[in-house]
Amino acid sequence: MKHLIILLVSLSAGPMSSGAPAAPGSKPGLILKNETLWLGFDPARLALVSLKDPRTGHEFLESLPDSPILWALNMEGPDGKPLRVQSNMASKLEFKRSAKEGTVTLIWKGFEIAGEANAMEVKVVVRLPRDSDRSYWSIEVDNRSKSSLMEVQFPYIDGISKAAQPSAAIPRHNWGMMERNITATSGSYPSHFWPMQFLAILEKESGLYLAYEDPRATPKSFSLEPGKLFTFTNVAENASLPGNDYASPGPVAIGICGTDWWKAAKMFRKWAIRQEWTKRGPLTRASSVPENAKNIGIWFCEGVGSEPADTCLPRLRAGSDYFGLPAAIQFYGWHRAAFDTEYPDYFPAQPHFLPVVDGLAASGWMVTPYINGRLQDVAIPTGKEAASWMAKKKDGTPYAEEYGSGAKFAVMCPATKYWQNVMQDVSRRLLGEYHVNSIYFDQIGAADVALCYDPSHGHPLGGGGHWVEGYRKMLGGVKEMRTRKGEAPLITTENTTDCYMDVVDGFLTWTPRHPDEIPLLTAVYSGYSIYFGSNAQVDTDDGLASYAMFVGRDILWGTQPGWMPVDTTSERGAYLRDVARLRYAGSKFFQFGELVGELKPHSDPGVVKGRWNNILRVENIPYDVSLPAVMSSIWKSAEGTLGVAIANLSGEERSFSYTLTPNDYGLFLPKGGEWKLTKIEADGKQAQGTFPDQTLERVEKLNPWEMRLIEIELRK
Repeated sequence: MKHLIILLVSLSAGPMSSGAPAAPGSKPGLILKNETLWLGFDPARLALVSLKDPRTGHEFLESLPDSPILWALNMEGPDGKPLRVQSNMASKLEFKRSAKEGTVTLIWKGFEIAGEANAMEVKVVVRLPRDSDRSYWSIEVDNRSKSSLMEVQFPYIDGISKAAQPSAAIPRHNWGMMERNITATSGSYPSHFWPMQFLAILEKESGLYLAYEDPRATPKSFSLEPGKLFTFTNVAENASLPGNDYASPGPVAIGICGTDWWKAAKMFRKWAIRQEWTKRGPLTRASSVPENAKNIGIWFCEGVGSEPADTCLPRLRAGSDYFGLPAAIQFYGWHRAAFDTEYPDYFPAQPHFLPVVDGLAASGWMVTPYINGRLQDVAIPTGKEAASWMAKKKDGTPYAEEYGSGAKFAVMCPATKYWQNVMQDVSRRLLGEYHVNSIYFDQIGAADVALCYDPSHGHPLGGGGHWVEGYRKMLGGVKEMRTRKGEAPLITTENTTDCYMDVVDGFLTWTPRHPDEIPLLTAVYSGYSIYFGSNAQVDTDDGLASYAMFVGRDILWGTQPGWMPVDTTSERGAYLRDVARLRYAGSKFFQFGELVGELKPHSDPGVVKGRWNNILRVENIPYDVSLPAVMSSIWKSAEGTLGVAIANLSGEERSFSYTLTPNDYGLFLPKGGEWKLTKIEADGKQAQGTFPDQTLERVEKLNPWEMRLIEIELRK
């Protein structure tokens, strides 16, 4: 092929040759490398044939096929039938490499698509800057055909790992999941099923950071099948229109994170805190977040129902007095119609609602009524008016959904001014007529994008950033409204999708917990957003262990606790009060600090066993779960001190011995200096002495169910 400029074939006998062999006939003669990552491409195929950690020598492409590909396009022909175009179908290949810039450019030409010759050109650029901890990948598709580009699978990493071999740290639901011995896994963004655009594949020798650093938060998914492939799939803009082109909405980032998922989370944080959704900065200076909301100590969740204000208010105030903390409450059943019916026709409210709101708000509570930010009941009068602005499938029909109430719902397109106005009008009435200071918008942070193909809405068909941008415009308009006290309202939503953080102040972590969760969420966004809810889904007669496992771990990971009915009489209520008060006393860490790690005990603390409901999404079915009997987290405050939180989740006394090097977290002990240790308690502090060493060796003796917080700082 006269188009190929074979400059680096001789390098294939260098370091890239070790590890798993390349596919038959493939040679990694085109190489990008720095101290953290090696990438090898076969110049005869323009395929990735080596992806390697240079420090350990681990090769991630352990199962390369005979003919690996680098990308694939899912298309729709002029006749409406599906087509698939892959990188190994091109008749002409070109590439160029700039060693100085650490860049490889790969070009594919000569495609025949649905009988059309020279119908497409594809260009991929891969950059690996000299001092970077990640490489950057982008793709452009010049579609000259009469077919439509629907989805872009890129990069398509053939032959990754081996079946059932790796684990993966994946943002999921509330905190994140450690999925082990994977044969296949996937996720879609933005949604509760993949709320941040990254994951880490972890092998015994090394780990791979994979992120789609897309500032527009366009709809996408990932698919991992060890032994076969990994790929991101991005939905094309103007999908279904002939001849639509494509350019990456942001680079795919691939790097080495080692065997520790914490490194991957911090790699993503480095990018994430520079995006549009974190532009208002950390909570220590985010002026659009109400100060009362930042300092919530306990959440309650109840229905308004038929209980009159003169009995409801004393009961709720007694709960607040019992906890001794600033309180918030989420109200269901406040509106005219039954739950999950007649959305968005909420008014008038139940007669008890306004006096209850006024009574609680006067006591400093954040009062948060439920509304659904996404659905329209199609059977009510406003359903006909809303029909034009519902999200539409390719065939022009709206997306239909039904929940337990039996009402028929359509998903509304948030990019339309109509739906933005409807939700803002509802919010304006709640803030004005009913005096609330907070609103919960259900489903926005949880549900998948309903790809909309209605051209009358004025947005690109299918993919693009309009879905997220539409919700941000909607909620941004609500943030500009003011409460009776002249403050911005607290806005909350269901689950934890990150791209709404500039207009959503609090994210409800409500979905069923799982013992394999890890705190990916707060490892990335701690200090920048509020996460609330530790609604323990455990049977009432199951003792304290199941409850403490659930609530204690949540607090270690950074939640504003509660989101349950008021409980001032049980041992569970007492436990929640104690740990919530400690968390509030340590809010410089748990609310305003950064989650930076966890302790590794010198010896196994043992396990504690309990039963949690719904972890397999089966209602009210308890499952046996186990966690370490003692768990921990390490936080760094905005002032630069460390907070070591340790929770005994068992009903027995436990000892927990550990080693901590503050230098690992950016605290440096000068010559002649000493560390000062202080035990933070709910009602004060206790000095714990000083230590002159770079590394601390310490044993904590914990009472049954005790949570402890130790602050470490330089002695002045």
